[in-house]
This record gives sequence, C-alpha cells and structure tokens, in this order.
Amino acid sequence: MDIDKYAADLIRIKVRGLVATGKIPASEAEDLEQDLRVDFVERIGGYDPAIAKRTTFIRVIVDHRIADTLKRLKSPTKSPCSTIISLHTTFKYEDGEEVELVATVDGGRGERRDLRDLRLDTEQIVSSMAPEFQQVCEMLKLDMPIGEIARKMNVDRRTVTRWMGKILKRFEDAQMRGYLYDPGVPHRVELW
Repeated sequence: MDIDKYAADLIRIKVRGLVATGKIPASEAEDLEQDLRVDFVERIGGYDPAIAKRTTFIRVIVDHRIADTLKRLKSPTKSPCSTIISLHTTFKYEDGEEVELVATVDGGRGERRDLRDLRLDTEQIVSSMAPEFQQVCEMLKLDMPIGEIARKMNVDRRTVTRWMGKILKRFEDAQMRGYLYDPGVPHRVELW
C-alpha cells in the first residue's frame, strides 16, 4: 500500500520510539505500523485544507491511533501478555545471543527463587554460629582482608584464619562450600 512519504516516515519513527521506550513489545511493531497505515488511508479522505495543514492532519491521525492502541494494550484483556505466541519463537538478547522462548519459560523466577533460598540457607548457617564467627562472616561479606579483620576484632591473624577454617567446615557440612569460594558462582560475596 503506497502512502504519503511524510506519513510513512512519521509512522515508522513513532513506532520505533514506542519500542525503544518499552511502551510496546518489538514483536508488535510491524503490526502497529500496518494498523497505522491502514488508519491513515481510511482517514486521509477527510482532510480539509481550510482547517489545518496536511502534516498537522496526518500527525493527529497517527497520534490518536497510537493513543487508542496504547490504551487497548493496557487493558487486561488486550495486554501483550495475553497474546498467544509460539514457545519456539526466537529472540535476541542485548548481547546478540539468540534464544528460543521455551528456554526462558520461568522468566528467571526460578533462578531468583533459588538464589533467595540459597541466601536463606546461608543466613541460617551463619546465625547458628558463635558471635565472633558471625562478625567474621559480615566482614568477609565486605571483602575485607584477614589482616584487617584481625585488627578490627583485636585478635591475632592466626585466630581469624582458624575461625575461618571452622566457618568453612560448617558450610562443608551443609554441602555449601562452593558458594563461598567458587568464583563462578554469582553473588557469592552476598551469601555471607
């Protein structure tokens, strides 16, 4: 469908802006552009040069249709979340990695839930320790060196090292040692 160049450019720019600001999902962009083009073709016949400039009329048509579309998308029955799409739809992450939707079904909730449970388990282990061990854990959480921990607690460095061995043993007994020292584990410092 051939339409006015000004209208085509305006529609493209407006839709890209809506996608960039997150007001519509990228998957809806092409459909919205098409809807805006159809709406333009249907309404351009009502243009009256005595009332407004052509560009103003086109802008009003486009802006009103976008406002109606955004209102429709916000309603619970027309939400993009209620749109049915295939789980085999692929999309790209910002880093360029392509992933099928089926691989993200839990939306990260499972990972967050696991991390929350891990923190709770860690807090439970730490809270069951002697107060000085808890202090050591808090300082390690801040990535404080052993020497500084010893100075702050007014004890010998070897004492802190011995306490850390006992703390490590507690985590080993709970089968959680890897969460303390494994650099591949995300948020490991936060677990103390």
